[in-house]
Amino acid sequence: MNIKKILLIALLFLFTLVTVGLISKKSSSQFSPKTFFSSVSNIIKKKPKNVCYTNEKYEEIVDPNAPILSIPFDLKNYSTKHWGIVPFCALIGTGKIHGALDFELKPDAMVYASADGVVEHTQVGKEEGSGEIISINGNGFNLSYSGLTNLQVKAGDTVKRGDYIANAVRIPHGEHHVHLGININGKDECPLKYMDEEFLAAFKEMFPQADYRSQTDARCACDCETVTPDWR
Repeated sequence: MNIKKILLIALLFLFTLVTVGLISKKSSSQFSPKTFFSSVSNIIKKKPKNVCYTNEKYEEIVDPNAPILSIPFDLKNYSTKHWGIVPFCALIGTGKIHGALDFELKPDAMVYASADGVVEHTQVGKEEGSGEIISINGNGFNLSYSGLTNLQVKAGDTVKRGDYIANAVRIPHGEHHVHLGININGKDECPLKYMDEEFLAAFKEMFPQADYRSQTDARCACDCETVTPDWR
């Protein structure tokens, strides 16, 4: 290796040290190898500035009988301690497409009905982390909730939007969450398409805060109609 290459490498290394030093100066006045490598890692893994939350090609729902969903929890109970949101169309573990939205919540957060309907059934979920499940039939649609405990309703009960129906349960992975899915004519639909203004505004606030591992890859929560999702 000639002296020019050695000098160039030395200058690049010095520049990196100075840059990282400036970055870490705000949080600490002392330099350490741990701070150095952490800062470099953060630079390399920088997330995209703009995170989309839905497919812009979706057309507005004009059917007057289409369901309108309200947020099924208090926004103050949203949590990002573990991941925040699991998007619609995410590939979960075994590669199974996720046909709903999962929202991480604070411990024992109250869960509310997103729309009017009649409780079709309740049950204990078979899949890990499902907790208890509530299935509610509305006017031409079905809403499914899971990740629940302390159910306040039973099969045959009529519920109104905003009714308290359960609490979020702690699943084996350590987090609390509620799973919200909507099925119309036998097909899982993206709940985003049916959110009322308040729910959609809350989603816009929550989603960019989420740290679900696939977000930097696909970056959209509901993009199944036009592309093959790749959430690996």
